[in-house]
Amino acid sequence: MGWVFLGRKWFTRLRSIVLLTFSAGVFWEGITPLYLTHSVRDPWDLAAYISGGILYWSLFFLLFVYNEHKDLRFSEDRLS
Repeated sequence: MGWVFLGRKWFTRLRSIVLLTFSAGVFWEGITPLYLTHSVRDPWDLAAYISGGILYWSLFFLLFVYNEHKDLRFSEDRLS
């Protein structure tokens, strides 16, 4: 993969993505309401964060990993 962000590779493993989205969800839904009075806790948001991470991984896998192993492009050799 050629994606690099500040010298580090983007998250591409499902376990890393789920851990990141779970951690962010716990922070926003568990810790943030302790110091922001207008913030509310919603456990369904935590499920939405994780679902979004899994959707990100699925699209990443389909668009980049799967297509690298499957030749879907037409080449000039096939046309002649």
